[in-house]
Amino acid sequence: MKSQKVTTWHELAGCPAVGVDVCKQHLDIMGLCGTIGYSRRISNTAQAIGAFIKALVGHHFKGTILCEATSHYHLVLTVMLCEAGLDIRVVNPLLSSKHAKSAIRKTKTDRVDAQILAVMVLTEPNLPPPLKLTRQHCLVRHTLGLIHSQEKHLQGMKRALASYRERLCQLSLETGKAYKETVEAFNQLQCSHKQLLSELESYLLENQPDRQETIACVNEVPGITRRNAALFTFVLDPQATSSKSWIAYCGLDVAIKESGTWRGHGKITKRGPAWMRKRLIQAAWGAAMTCSQGRLYYDALKAKGRKHKEALVIMAKKLLSIMYTLIVHHKKFDYSKAFQIAA
Repeated sequence: MKSQKVTTWHELAGCPAVGVDVCKQHLDIMGLCGTIGYSRRISNTAQAIGAFIKALVGHHFKGTILCEATSHYHLVLTVMLCEAGLDIRVVNPLLSSKHAKSAIRKTKTDRVDAQILAVMVLTEPNLPPPLKLTRQHCLVRHTLGLIHSQEKHLQGMKRALASYRERLCQLSLETGKAYKETVEAFNQLQCSHKQLLSELESYLLENQPDRQETIACVNEVPGITRRNAALFTFVLDPQATSSKSWIAYCGLDVAIKESGTWRGHGKITKRGPAWMRKRLIQAAWGAAMTCSQGRLYYDALKAKGRKHKEALVIMAKKLLSIMYTLIVHHKKFDYSKAFQIAA
C-alpha cells in the first residue's frame, strides 16, 4: 500500500475509511482510498479538530471514521464528530490489537496504528454501531467516575480511622490534633460526596423531561431508588438487541473457561463501569431485603448451593433483564413475573 502525506483535506475527504490513532498530544489520521493511504498529523486540541471536521463537512465526507477508546483523550474528537453528524465509531483496543498482531511485519508506529484502524473499517464485520455521544453524556459519566473514586477513598479512610481509634483505645492513648483534622477532612469529603450525588440527580431529572415516565416505571422495581433509576435510564442504551448486551456492558457476564473435559470456574468479566456493578449489586440486596418475591428468589438460589455474592450477581442480572423489558419494550412492572423461581 502506498502512503503519502495529505497536503489538502480534499484528498482525505474522498476516502471511504479513515482511522485515527489518538494520544495525548496529537492525532494521526490515515485515510484509505483504493491502494493509496493519505496520512496527516494534527494536534489533539478543540481548535485543530474543529478545523479538521469543518474541512470534512465542507468536502461532503461520507465515509466512516474509526478510533480506539483511549482513556479520555478521544472524547473531544468523538464529541465534535458526533455534533457534526459524521459516522464515527469507537472500538475496544482489544479488537484492534487482534488485527495488529495478525500483520506479518511487526512495525509499531502511530501512523501504522491509524492504518490498521482504517483497514478495520473495510474488513472487520463486528464494528460497533455509529457513536451517538453528547457533552451531557460526558458530564454524567465523568461525574460518576469522580463519585466512584470518592466512595473508594471514603471506605478506605473509614476503615483506617476506625482501626487507628481502636488501637489507641486499647493502649489507653489519646488521639492528637492531626487525627481530629483527619476526621474533619473525612466528614467534609462525605458532605461533598453527598452534594455531588444530589447535584447529579437534579441534573439528570431536569435534563430528561421525556424520560420521567420511564424513570418512574424503573423506580417501581424493588431495590432501585429514584436516583439509580435516573442513572440507569440515562446510561443504558435502548438500542441494544437484548438484555445480554446490558449485562455484558456492566461486566456481569461470565467468562467461561473450558478445554476438552476440563471445566474451569467461571467468573464475571468486570469489564464494565465499576460504579454500575456496585449499584446493581446494592439494588439486588435491597430487593432481597425489602421485597417478599425477591427474598424468595434469593433463598431459592441459596438453597441450590449458590454463595451470597453469586446469588446477588444473579439477582443483579435479573434486575437488568427487568429494566430492559420496562425501558425497551415499554412494559409495566409486574411483581408476579419479576422474580419467578425456575422449577
